[in-house]
Amino acid sequence: MDPGEPRSIDLLDGDFYVSNPYPTYAWLRQHDPVHHDTANDLLGISRYDDIVTIERDKATFISSGTERGYRPNIPADRSIIGLDDPHHTVRRNLVSRRFTPRAAGRWEDHVRGVVTGLIDAVLPAGEAEVISQLAAPLPAQMIGLLLGFDDEMWPKLQDWSERTIALGGGPRYHDHDGVAAAIEFAGAAAELYEAKKPTVTEGCPMDDVMTVWIDRERTGLDGY
Repeated sequence: MDPGEPRSIDLLDGDFYVSNPYPTYAWLRQHDPVHHDTANDLLGISRYDDIVTIERDKATFISSGTERGYRPNIPADRSIIGLDDPHHTVRRNLVSRRFTPRAAGRWEDHVRGVVTGLIDAVLPAGEAEVISQLAAPLPAQMIGLLLGFDDEMWPKLQDWSERTIALGGGPRYHDHDGVAAAIEFAGAAAELYEAKKPTVTEGCPMDDVMTVWIDRERTGLDGY
């Protein structure tokens, strides 16, 4: 065994990342740049140039026609990240233009107002639990707004996000609560879709991701 060689590496173990993973990264780059993680049956690529090559090779590294998707041991789904080109690019371009620096800049005043409100809410106590009272509510509120959910939905969006995040690690990390949260979110998204659809068909959609998506679906996704 080489000096410093890790005895086992679970690339989906959260404790690995909150400890000190950098010596392991260095060892992988030098000795095992295409590492087979036997705990999760996946490959970990640690060299930058290799990652760029894989990212650019859209013929070899694909999801369609395989039993693997972008999550360990789970087939690819129909979400943007799970689709290959040209389907992926058509959908990404539709959504990504709303997250450019210029587009995001239009929300600066709104974000500032949300942050001010969160800080004002904790000031009387003289202290705050930074994650639950500041860091988590801000993205939940903004993501909910951009998706098209009503303001009062953000606590549920935050809850669903926290309960489902481990599911991306594959079947080893699936539990009843996480799956239930995923189903709850899917139901809420379906309800939002149905609620927004009439405004789109009547020709007055709002500029949120859901109504933009519905509008493009109505006019066609370039055959994809």
